[in-house]
Amino acid sequence: ALAELSIPVTTLLHNAGVFETEKAKTVDGFERTLAINHLAPFLLTHLLLADSHAAGRGLERIINVSSIAHTRGELRLDDLHFDKRPYDGYRAYAASKLANVLFTIELARRLRAAGRKTTTNALHPGVVSTKLLTEGFGMQGSDTLAEAAATSVYLALDPEFSPTGKATTGRYYSQRRPAPTGPAARDEALLRGFYEASCV
Repeated sequence: ALAELSIPVTTLLHNAGVFETEKAKTVDGFERTLAINHLAPFLLTHLLLADSHAAGRGLERIINVSSIAHTRGELRLDDLHFDKRPYDGYRAYAASKLANVLFTIELARRLRAAGRKTTTNALHPGVVSTKLLTEGFGMQGSDTLAEAAATSVYLALDPEFSPTGKATTGRYYSQRRPAPTGPAARDEALLRGFYEASCV
C-alpha cells in the first residue's frame, strides 16, 4: 500500500518480460508469457492507481515497455491462452507486446474519462543483447544499454508527460519520438474487449 511507503510513488515503469519457447501456464491457468508480460503489470497498475487515489497521492506516469514486435502480434479474445491454436513462442511474445500497447491506449482513455491526471505511454526500447533476445530470438542486438534506456528515461522525466505539463498520454514511442502502432492497436472493439478480458 502506498500509505506504508516513506516516499510517494509517482512513476510506474513496467519493464519485466519473458520469452517462452514452450507453452507453460501459471497456477491460475494463464499462458505464462501473457501472464508475466501483461496481466501482472495490468494488476499492479490498478492496485497502485486505487491506492494512490485512496492515499491522496498522485500516480503521475505509467510507462509500459512494449516492442516493435507488437506490430506482428495477434490477440484472439476467444483464445488468449493458446488453448485452441498451436503454441508458438514468437506468436505468444508478439501478442503480449501488443497487449502492452492496447492496455496503454485504453487505460489512457479510461483515465481521461474518469478525470484522472495520470498519463500512460508505451515504448519500443530498441534491440539489445539481453538474455531474452539471445535465447528467445537467437540473435544479437545492435543498441547499447544507454540507447535502450533512453526512451524509458525520456517518458519518465520529460515534462511533456507530466500531468502538470502537456500531459501527453496514450501514445507509443521509439527512439524518444512518437511512432506508429500496428493496425490492431487502432481497433476500437479490440481495445475495449481486451481490456475487459484482462479484468476477469
